Amino acid sequence: MIVHHILPMPTNQSEVDSQALQLPFWNNFYSIVAAPVFEEFIFRGFFFNFFFAKNNRRNIVLGILISGFIFGFLHTFSFSVTTLFYSGLGWILASCYLYFKDIRYDMALHFMNNLWSIL
Repeated sequence: MIVHHILPMPTNQSEVDSQALQLPFWNNFYSIVAAPVFEEFIFRGFFFNFFFAKNNRRNIVLGILISGFIFGFLHTFSFSVTTLFYSGLGWILASCYLYFKDIRYDMALHFMNNLWSIL
């Protein structure tokens, strides 16, 4: 939807695109490999387990919603429809983390998403 100009281009995506032209290999490596590892450790490994450690329904739902929303907001740095799309990915990744109880599945899913966006 961003490519077809239905949704506005997020600020961070514009910056990533301009940097990718300068150092394409390293920026693609960071986008596909390094960023998912760091982001998953921060959002699922630390944030989710630190703030929503109690295993009850309320904490699970709040953990998914809040961690996903913060994930989306930190990708756009403003609130827009695009933020909700990034938040949607955050909600999917948080649900995946809770289902599999293993952060490696989140990282793999995040790798695939970022690879797909570059291709």
